[in-house]
Amino acid sequence: YFLTLWAAQNMVGNSASGEFLWVANDHLLAHDYYYNTYLVNNLVTVGSSYPGFDSFYEDGGWGLHHTWNINHNNGDTFVETLNYTHHEAADFIQLVTWNDFGEGTMLEPTEEYGFLNLQLLQEYTGVSYVPQDLQTALDLYKARKEFSGNTTVEYYLDRCYKKIKKSNLGRARLILRAVNRFYGSN
Repeated sequence: YFLTLWAAQNMVGNSASGEFLWVANDHLLAHDYYYNTYLVNNLVTVGSSYPGFDSFYEDGGWGLHHTWNINHNNGDTFVETLNYTHHEAADFIQLVTWNDFGEGTMLEPTEEYGFLNLQLLQEYTGVSYVPQDLQTALDLYKARKEFSGNTTVEYYLDRCYKKIKKSNLGRARLILRAVNRFYGSN
């Protein structure tokens, strides 16, 4: 399927199969409009969910100044867009931009929000992971940066990664603890 941004399907002729919803300044009214206007014409309909919107493009020197934002509201906006009532009509829901720090739509851990957005996504999808598991992945990332080039430690970090991949997070934490104890600078 070839999917365009909503209201842009007519720009690509007969090639488009549907459209996807994006962040808009009128927030949930845009969701209502999208589903009420475009759903009947799409072979594939893609809803959207996001934690908020706060454009940093101009501050970052990229132009694209937006005069509006959507407040994160301590995770309430993400919960609201995940649970939006019309989403049952969508074929799937897109997590808008996922890692776009320039738009404030990031889901990854940040100093400001910690793991909040990932935890909300876990709750929504019903996965059994806990914040400690998210921390383990972050600790592995930090260890890879700290011990880059140390082949001995990289061997253990590769083992840690394989344990995470097999959902053996307890064992992965033990490997990281041992690496930090025997090789760490702390």
